[in-house]
Amino acid sequence: MSEFNEYLLAVEELDVMTLQGYFGEESKQLIMKRDSIEINDFLFECVKSIFESNQFGKKNIVDVTMLILNLFIDGIKINGQETVDVIMAFFKGTEENPELESMSSYGEFLRIHVEFKKLNNEMRYKRNITNMDKKKLGSKILSSYSKGVELVGKVFTHLLTIEQIINGKEYDLLKNSFLTIYIKTKEFTELCVGKYDELVSVIDRSIRNADSHLNTYYSVREGKYILKKVVYESGKKKNKTFKITPHKMLLEIYPKIGWFIQGFICAGALIVIGFNDREKFTEVFNYIKEFKKREQQILSAEG
Repeated sequence: MSEFNEYLLAVEELDVMTLQGYFGEESKQLIMKRDSIEINDFLFECVKSIFESNQFGKKNIVDVTMLILNLFIDGIKINGQETVDVIMAFFKGTEENPELESMSSYGEFLRIHVEFKKLNNEMRYKRNITNMDKKKLGSKILSSYSKGVELVGKVFTHLLTIEQIINGKEYDLLKNSFLTIYIKTKEFTELCVGKYDELVSVIDRSIRNADSHLNTYYSVREGKYILKKVVYESGKKKNKTFKITPHKMLLEIYPKIGWFIQGFICAGALIVIGFNDREKFTEVFNYIKEFKKREQQILSAEG
């Protein structure tokens, strides 16, 4: 049995769901031709499938991809092998700790995200939407957001470790994985000195705070998400209620999680391609730059 058994099982489960069409026909076709093309070409196809999808906010995915790619390159300049090992550990774990793999978590987030999208689409065409339907949809997006934030936290285990490599600090990937998301992002921010603050901003701390204490729910009566956040006032700890509209949740807060995760995946693919074939890396990099240019032109024309 491989030391990366958990990673292999996670990939196998993702493959089965993909081939059953759970993630859509395009993903299914991509997996079906994976074994018949070069790995670099397959990864390029994966990157293109993200940027050429019909989701909104693709420019944001490009921005995150470039930020994380710059971080990876900074790490590689200091210690290429250690940085690559840290990146790949997100997907496969390590020989000493295969449980560090996060492909299983990635697959779980994808599954819940697709369930939310399907339910959301069903509600659009349903004639009589009951209060329970609204509660179900509200709970589903909160659950998906919560899973997404946990996955982002796992990504920051590796981003923090790479920042420690860049800054010549001693690091322990396993120890970093045990840190809270708050501590990971705090230490990451302190080390990068503002250079990658945009990455940390994807996490809405009010929702994260409330969710960690099971203090989030959707109120049908108010038509808003209710958050009870722990705050300090006059030196005393108390709960304070915040409200978020569905519009803000769906179009401003929730998408940031997906943009971040997809940007990390794209940056990781670029690093693998770069180590295998520099010419292909240049091709993919130029593709992303041209894509960003087109998106900016579209946004400028609309604005």
